[in-house]
Amino acid sequence: MVFSNLTFVCLFLPAVIAAYFIAPKSARNLVLVLASVVFYVWGARIAIVLVLVSVTVNFALGQAIATAEPIRRYRLISWSVAGNLLVLIIFKYTDFIIDNINSIVEPIWNWRIPAPAIPLPLGISFFTFHIISYLVDVYRGVAQPQRSGLAFTLYIINFPQLIAGPIVRYRPIAGQLEERTVSFNDFDQGLARFAAGLAKKLLIANPIGAVGDQLFAIAPSDLPIWAVWLAVLCLRIEISPGPNQGPVIAEQNDRQQNDCEIDCHGEFAGNGASRSCLHASEPEINEGIILVDGHCSETQYRYDSDEGRAHDIVSHSLTRRTDVLL
Repeated sequence: MVFSNLTFVCLFLPAVIAAYFIAPKSARNLVLVLASVVFYVWGARIAIVLVLVSVTVNFALGQAIATAEPIRRYRLISWSVAGNLLVLIIFKYTDFIIDNINSIVEPIWNWRIPAPAIPLPLGISFFTFHIISYLVDVYRGVAQPQRSGLAFTLYIINFPQLIAGPIVRYRPIAGQLEERTVSFNDFDQGLARFAAGLAKKLLIANPIGAVGDQLFAIAPSDLPIWAVWLAVLCLRIEISPGPNQGPVIAEQNDRQQNDCEIDCHGEFAGNGASRSCLHASEPEINEGIILVDGHCSETQYRYDSDEGRAHDIVSHSLTRRTDVLL
């Protein structure tokens, strides 16, 4: 199912929106998770098993990383990232790797490794890097491990960005997984953006993409230079952002974070400041500006270079620990 499909626009999306607003707040994550599973199964029936197994295993790994001792934490994050990347490589790059090996060994030994033709699960790159983002944020101590399996599942397989992105880091969106408020203005802006993207997809991208497909079907040696450039231009226009709602999530969180950043001296620097101060200097004690429930607050924190995380954050306006913006 794609976002420009009539089934999605006229049936699936209206049904999900209606169910979401009818359901009590405590059940809205469940509505979105079920909708995301249906959306995924619609295009990849068997692959949903891989997705759910991966979600279950990595949810448990996140809990283990958060509570483990430093040495074991390092081992857990190393094996977790390696394991997730291995899954991605197996499903996405096995045929590519075997083809390259065959191009070397076949001329020498006149023998080819048979290609296994492993089916590619939809959105495997996106949900793999979402998982790695979550595990790394938990390991570094800049985000608390998600206690709700339902909320974690939603972060991984949320259907608006499951198969087309963007990759949204866990820390900026963690709070919205538990509680979020949707105003009429939000709904109106989202609908307008979706309609504009849908129009671009149907009226511009699809017709131009058809021209590009015909050009790419011709051998490059048979195409004049102008036709090659036309094919490239058609492809560029075709893959421009369409009706995907995912970028809105990233934009909202980028605006929120950019309002409150720290430079490498721990001073408030506003938009465009560096997010790498903590890792560049790794001071024992540093001062900076943190984001607490959408508001800026002066704070002090201690960086533990052995554990790679911030500890003992003491805010001038709050007493509880919160996240340092990097």
